Amino acid sequence: MTTDITVVHSIDVGEVPPTPIDISYQLPASHKSIKALKYIINSYGHLIGYSQEQNGNLIHNIVPLPQQALNQISSSSETVLALHTELAFHPYKPDYVFLMCLREDLSALTTYAVLSEILTNLSEETKSVLHQQWFTTTIDLSFILNGAIDKTIPTTILTTTDEGTTFTYDEALIKPTNELADAALKELKNAINKSIRYVALETGDLLILNNKTVVHGRNPFKPKYDGTDRWLQRALVIKERPPSMFMQDSVCTYTFEDDNGQ
Repeated sequence: MTTDITVVHSIDVGEVPPTPIDISYQLPASHKSIKALKYIINSYGHLIGYSQEQNGNLIHNIVPLPQQALNQISSSSETVLALHTELAFHPYKPDYVFLMCLREDLSALTTYAVLSEILTNLSEETKSVLHQQWFTTTIDLSFILNGAIDKTIPTTILTTTDEGTTFTYDEALIKPTNELADAALKELKNAINKSIRYVALETGDLLILNNKTVVHGRNPFKPKYDGTDRWLQRALVIKERPPSMFMQDSVCTYTFEDDNGQ
């Protein structure tokens, strides 16, 4: 599967309880939405959790939390969630991000930009700079809230192999380390802004994003915290599992103290 964006409509998500205000809430494994997710995921790879992301759960609740309303985290609401690669900082980042809409809020638009379009607005010099390890990123807030220690991690933004060019980016966290990198990053941000697209997920929609070629985010919305707010289920999918030393069942246990993991 190499498609950048796929949207599946009209999935039967079953009876949906009130939107939780606690991301640790879990629907039963027999729930229609979870069974549908797992069925489709089988065609893409392996469902994976991360020990420092939503307690290692394989299915994440993406719901607004009042204490996170203004932060750069998926449970925010009243601020723009900046465009990003999912787990851009992680050596075993997912290949795909699945977002299933259980309860819609059509004012909460998911934003995304596709690498192939972004590249058309970049100079050859900038593309060359973006292939250099002249950038850094840091650890996501969601991991830090679960005990991860923040760390500065060197990274390239573009990587090209025989299989094509891939993209690692987080607008909120990525920083340049020299003047050439700074200029390239500014040009990249402009190119991304020209490429942004929007989708309003409706109940029963499933959005599948290629995490190697698509960055995604969300525009602000105003939650009510009354059980009727937007509720997405997120599943992360990887084509090749991390080494067994960093896996416990389907959960990646790698931490950034594991020097051999990179």
